[in-house]
Amino acid sequence: PLAQMSSIVITMGKLDNEPKIKEKFMFLAMSMLHTRRNKTIEKYNEMFTKTQEMLMLTPFEREHSSYNPYIERPNIFNYKIKFNSFTKQSKYFLLSISKPPSEISADMMFRSRTELEATITILALKRYAIENGSFPETHQELLDTGYITKIPMDPYSDKPLVYRKTGNDFILYSLGEDFDDDNGTPLFSGKRLYKWGDSNSKKGGDAVFWPIPKYDKELSQK
Repeated sequence: PLAQMSSIVITMGKLDNEPKIKEKFMFLAMSMLHTRRNKTIEKYNEMFTKTQEMLMLTPFEREHSSYNPYIERPNIFNYKIKFNSFTKQSKYFLLSISKPPSEISADMMFRSRTELEATITILALKRYAIENGSFPETHQELLDTGYITKIPMDPYSDKPLVYRKTGNDFILYSLGEDFDDDNGTPLFSGKRLYKWGDSNSKKGGDAVFWPIPKYDKELSQK
């Protein structure tokens, strides 16, 4: 059955070229080296439990923790097989290529929750300014006066969203994927806005909720 599953996976995978005989034998060997059913189920249950635990961690907590629930994904496609770790990579390769993108799902969950809390906070700040003549100095002042029921937290710093009163307006933002405070500067690439920044970019960028980010050619080129 494992060999049959391997054939299905290989068929579904997008290879650059049709596998040669030696590649087909390698894929077959990986299927034969895979652990038995009981061990596979045991490992899957372990991975599932750890993934559930990981979903409760904020991106900041995951970034600053050695916790890793994942099985290494072997690079078996496009002939980039690591021969020196072939046996190790073969052991659970069916699990590694079938695992769901849990980390992405967790990030989307935290981002959606943060955007909701940021929207509620923006409305509360606007209402506060209308009724009191100016914006509050801090989150705490907004909380103490009953305009919000909790201070909005940033999953990328595990601290409150950054809020600053700026004259007759204010700024509210998250540190974004690079976990670095860029002073409320959003990341644009060309005219495209990276709402949460980009962890792979040296420019970084914050997730700015207010004021609504607008494309600035000079700023995007810095």
